Amino acid sequence: MSNPFLQLKKQFMKAAHLTQRKRDQSSQRVFFVNCGLVLTLAVVSIGYLVTINTLATKGYAIKFLQSQIAVEKKQNQELLLQGIEARSLSNVSERIAALNLVRSDRIDYFGRTSVASAK
Repeated sequence: MSNPFLQLKKQFMKAAHLTQRKRDQSSQRVFFVNCGLVLTLAVVSIGYLVTINTLATKGYAIKFLQSQIAVEKKQNQELLLQGIEARSLSNVSERIAALNLVRSDRIDYFGRTSVASAK
């Protein structure tokens, strides 16, 4: 027969080994969960930084484009004024005088039913 203390010791060692094994598995799970959390935090942080950087860059681009729009509007107003000035009656009269054109007293227009306009 075997010694009862020896059997008890074997059972105790077996239980201690199983408990240690469960602790090891549990600590491995905790380690992997912690690694997963750290990795997730790193990915979210990098995504946040990229998003903030992109938004800041777009903000500067919008400001630049708004300033260009203001410049273009000013140039458009200047061109409109130049066009109005070029079409003004006094300016046209001055050009006619400068080109020595002759004023016509009789102007004939073709009607809608004339032969020349029908062809």
